Amino acid sequence: MADSLDAITSDRPYRRALPFEDAFRIIHSESGRLYDPQVSTAFFTLPKETWPTIARMQHQVNSLPSWLRSGGAAGPLGSL
Repeated sequence: MADSLDAITSDRPYRRALPFEDAFRIIHSESGRLYDPQVSTAFFTLPKETWPTIARMQHQVNSLPSWLRSGGAAGPLGSL
């Protein structure tokens, strides 16, 4: 799942990187098909404080959804 997140949110020769919010939606939509639902649940329960660090490591803090940048209470699936 981490590799998928990296692939989705990184520039590729054939397309630009997608923002984290899009990656969350894609991963969520593939839960149960490409990803074990229990692994997906664990992935989405990572503390929101973790995501800015992950994004910073990928130089994509600006692509984080506003609920992650602001430390808001809504989670990655709150807007689905």
